Amino acid sequence: MVKVYNITFRKEINGEKVPNDDKIFSIYEQYTDIIVKGQREVLFGHNINLAAGKSNLVLDCQVLRGKPADKSLYKQTIDKVIQNYEIIPRDSATDGGYACLANIEHALKAVSGLEMQKIDVFLFDILLFFYYLRILFDKIVKDIIYVLL
Repeated sequence: MVKVYNITFRKEINGEKVPNDDKIFSIYEQYTDIIVKGQREVLFGHNINLAAGKSNLVLDCQVLRGKPADKSLYKQTIDKVIQNYEIIPRDSATDGGYACLANIEHALKAVSGLEMQKIDVFLFDILLFFYYLRILFDKIVKDIIYVLL
C-alpha cells in the first residue's frame, strides 16, 4: 500500500512522470510487464521466448523480464538446446527480429560439425545478403518517414 501511495503522490502531487518500471500493473504478480505489439492494444503479462522442434515439442522456454531485443536471445537459446539435448539442430527458423550478423555467424558455427562446409558458405552468403538487404530497407523506410514528417 505504501508503494501505491508513493506512486500516486509522485504523479498527482509532484506532477512527476513515473517510469513504467516503478508502476504496479498487477496486485497478484509483482513482475507483470506491459506488452505492446505493433499498433494493437496494450496487454499486460509476460514476454516469453520459445524454441520448438519440428514436431512442435517445446525445446526451450524462457519467461523474460522486460522486453529484451530478440537478437540478444538467439545465441543463448541455441546453446541451451545443444546443451540440454546434446544434439545440434539441423535447421533454425526465426522471425526478422532475430536477424543480425552475429546470430548468423553463431548459427553457422553451431552446425559446422556437420558435413556442410560447401553448403555453409553458400548459406552464409545468402543470409548475409538478406541481412544487408534488411538494413538497407530499414534505412530507406526511415528516410521516407523523415521526409514525410
